[in-house]
Amino acid sequence: MINRIIRYAFIIFLALFISCRQNLSQSGKLSDSAKTNAAKARGFLHKDGQTLFPIGFYELPRDDAELQRYVRSGVNLFRCSGKADLDRVAAAGALGWVPLGLTAGENEELKSKIASIADHPALVVWEGPDEIVHSFTRWSGLYRTLHVYKSRDEWEQQKPNAIAYSEKKAREIMPAMHKAIKMIRRMDSRNRPVWINEATNSDLKFVRQYVDAIDITGADSYPVKESERDVAVIGDITERWEKVGRNQNEDRRPHLGIEITGIDDLNGRDLQLLYGDEKFHVERGKLITRLTPLQVKVFATGRQWQSQQLKGDLKGLQDL
Repeated sequence: MINRIIRYAFIIFLALFISCRQNLSQSGKLSDSAKTNAAKARGFLHKDGQTLFPIGFYELPRDDAELQRYVRSGVNLFRCSGKADLDRVAAAGALGWVPLGLTAGENEELKSKIASIADHPALVVWEGPDEIVHSFTRWSGLYRTLHVYKSRDEWEQQKPNAIAYSEKKAREIMPAMHKAIKMIRRMDSRNRPVWINEATNSDLKFVRQYVDAIDITGADSYPVKESERDVAVIGDITERWEKVGRNQNEDRRPHLGIEITGIDDLNGRDLQLLYGDEKFHVERGKLITRLTPLQVKVFATGRQWQSQQLKGDLKGLQDL
């Protein structure tokens, strides 16, 4: 039981404090409502004139006596499904957050849900869909349950089918989420922050497609297990998620020069950047290119490999 309590506490530590603190303090292009939330929150909760470090649980105890015991132990935030849960949390002296389905966009169901609890004094955070990017990229159910992937490692191998599926889902989901978040901003007079939680390894390309519209981002972490207690991993995860930010770490200037030598056998030949337009004519067994941070470039003597890969046809590539 103790392991379980500690594990869930760490989830909220990471999602509602560390990532909130980093994201809300970063500069960049923010909506007016997001700027207001950033100025107010700074990664903490506020109740009865007090500033509270968020210690929260996804699971709301069904028994009121048990709920009181959690609150006396220092827990101050619980996941609530609606008004009844928020009433219980308020009576116990705690606060709550409520999950909302944003992927369907602006609709009457969402509007009714927001209207029913927008004025509740115990509500402090709106939660978006859990691990939304993970759900259409790395989720094992895409292979085991939905049979979208033909093998469990299609995303890790960046197979054309996995890439095409993720791009299609992103085109459907992201605009809808933006519309739903705008509805929350219009209806919530208290301008509460919107939080979306991801998996630790969710693809940051897609996360960046919605992160400027929300106020808090974070990731699940389970460092305390029966078999191991690697709490230090939270630092590694936080470092990764700091890079999502508000474009602060998105330095796109190609100021890293790379010289590749020892390719004398290619003298006189042209090299083509795969999935790009850059070209080089090899002379004296070397070429020089420039990179942005974390960028990878792959050059080839022709585009045949790229064309075959995009088609999913790998036959004959061993002869290239």
